[in-house]
Parts: sequence; structure tokens; C-alpha cells
Amino acid sequence: MYLKTLLVAAIAGLAIASPMPQRGRKTQAERVETNRQLGLTCNDSGLGDGRVICIDAQGSSCVINKAGGGTCQF
Repeated sequence: MYLKTLLVAAIAGLAIASPMPQRGRKTQAERVETNRQLGLTCNDSGLGDGRVICIDAQGSSCVINKAGGGTCQF
């Protein structure tokens, strides 16, 4: 009985913790294209993790991850 309760609680916890798709959120490709139109230079991070690093002319940088999130403010 306790095992079943623990399994149900564990599965419920995993379901709650899984990322949910958000409407209206831009994809990585859309955010990279937006940043390029604003004059930033965007390149793959080179680490094989799917992140893209965008750098402006003044040397500041931001990161866009696979899900389209990251530190870029645009």
C-alpha cells in the first residue's frame, strides 16, 4: 500500500515538474532571427548543447537556449 502511494506521488511530482509548452513564446530560430535583424551577431556556442550566443558591437553578449529562453532581452 505504501509503495503504491509513493509511486503515485513520484509520478505526480514528475508530471508537475515537466516543462509545459507556452503559447506565444518564440522559438530559438525566431529569437535568433530577431536579434540578427537588430544588428547582433549570433553563432552556435560550440559546446554541442544547442545554445546560441549573440554578441553586439559593444561586446555584450546574451544566450538563447534550445527552448527559446535565455538571457537575451529581445
